[in-house]
Amino acid sequence: MKIKSGCDIVKISRMEGFFEKGGLKRFFTENEGEYILSKRNPYETAAGIFAAKEALGKAMGKGLSSFPAKDIEVCHNETGAPYFSFPGGVFDNFEISLSISHDGEYALAFVVAREI
Repeated sequence: MKIKSGCDIVKISRMEGFFEKGGLKRFFTENEGEYILSKRNPYETAAGIFAAKEALGKAMGKGLSSFPAKDIEVCHNETGAPYFSFPGGVFDNFEISLSISHDGEYALAFVVAREI
């Protein structure tokens, strides 16, 4: 059994420029975009989801550039806890836990993946 982990931190203020350059539609799925825009602080939410995808790429040892960001979707259960969904079937052979946190100017995501 292989266990992998990854962590990423994003400065929330970076998301404003990212949005202005079309990053919302380019990087996030339609569902993620709707979720982000429904929040009181969309930049904070976007930074957390961005960090989650980066952390997953690091955990898999591939980096985010090795697979399309839209092949990974960050969802939230009924209590608001984040989890990954893989519409494209990427990483179906892994059990993956995700934690996202925000504090001040930063959003942080931590991923633990176990090969099944």
